[in-house]
Amino acid sequence: MYSGGDGTIENPYLIATSADFFNIRYNLNAHYKQVADINMSDISWEPVGTFSGSYDGAGHKIYNLDLGSSMALNYGLFGQIQPTSGRTWVKNITLVNPKVNQTISGAIKRYFGFLAGQAINTDFINCNIYQGEIDFTSESETTEPFEDLGGICGKTSDCRFENCKVEINLNVYESKDVGFICGYTYPDASEEDTVVAKCEVSGKFKGSFWYAGGIAGRAGGEVSKCSASMIIEGSGTQVGGLIGVSLGHVYECFSVATLHGKFGESSPLIGRTAGGIVENCYSHGQINLEADGLNIYWKAGGLTGGY
Repeated sequence: MYSGGDGTIENPYLIATSADFFNIRYNLNAHYKQVADINMSDISWEPVGTFSGSYDGAGHKIYNLDLGSSMALNYGLFGQIQPTSGRTWVKNITLVNPKVNQTISGAIKRYFGFLAGQAINTDFINCNIYQGEIDFTSESETTEPFEDLGGICGKTSDCRFENCKVEINLNVYESKDVGFICGYTYPDASEEDTVVAKCEVSGKFKGSFWYAGGIAGRAGGEVSKCSASMIIEGSGTQVGGLIGVSLGHVYECFSVATLHGKFGESSPLIGRTAGGIVENCYSHGQINLEADGLNIYWKAGGLTGGY
């Protein structure tokens, strides 16, 4: 079933092939270590279920992951990551040329990230995504917005992202909470904030957005020593090169971003600061707003568009 190991922390199952990785779904609470680069182009991927073990990519790569056929509530390489107790981790993993291309119809509530749709009490350390492509189109004008759309993870609570790098081009018909590290990091009342530290993102957003940023769409926790290089085109509100809406502490971050379209509360750094703290940050970029007869596109700034 695997290429070695017994699934314990001391002797994790060894993952050397796409078949090995597929079989993770049969032991969701075990521990795994990747021992070779893997090409996923021979698999129509369905996400691993609710994963409570750990995964160490050991610096190896996973190529050509295609999530286009999945209709799962939580979808990514893993569906949801949540330990049964304490914390778990996904670390030292790199996805190269992952993609998702879907036409969406009807009312939806789904969580997407290339590594996980949702994650709780999980540390993502040295997780990288290169040459990623996300393309969600709408079947009709009545299709509900896609919510919680992330590069690494769609929705998180009490997670940590550290030393992660993400490069993605994203095209979406309409979406809420979009970010290349995570889409939505607000905790529920009983949960802890997510921390993002020393992460780098670059790429392009194109579409209609509520709460979109290079690092996170909405961030309720700490974001520190992160950078973003973004091009954002389309329409929406509370859109920033680094963060769409921040309620937490943002420090020692910078963003280089160009925004072009019909945006309310927009900035190369943070679209809206809603009670949080921003210190020792800087931004550089351009904001080219297209007004209409209602004159509703307003509150643009260099560091934050609104507060």
